[in-house]
Amino acid sequence: MHPAEKMEWVEDINNAIEKVRKDDSGASVAPVWHSNQSSKKCEVCNSAFTLLRRRHHCRNCGDLVCSNCSSHKIELPHLKSKDKARVCDKCFDERHLISEAGGGGGGGGGG
Repeated sequence: MHPAEKMEWVEDINNAIEKVRKDDSGASVAPVWHSNQSSKKCEVCNSAFTLLRRRHHCRNCGDLVCSNCSSHKIELPHLKSKDKARVCDKCFDERHLISEAGGGGGGGGGG
């Protein structure tokens, strides 16, 4: 398969996944995690990953983030467990705003 064709396939698949994730049916869909090799920097603060600044996956969106940008844990509907899971600051802020607006969306809590 030609690299350009492969990238087109990947983009189409990611667009389909995003469409399903944004569906208003109320269904919860787990994210597709970005591969560890897909980024050498945190996708929130752009700090380079090192031996001391390690990669973590946001359990809500799948982004690769550093520990400073993923210090919050919340309950996520797509996880069968009621345990709180690591999320990036972007997802935490988004869910926190939804909760404040009365739309539910998981609990808060750092950790």
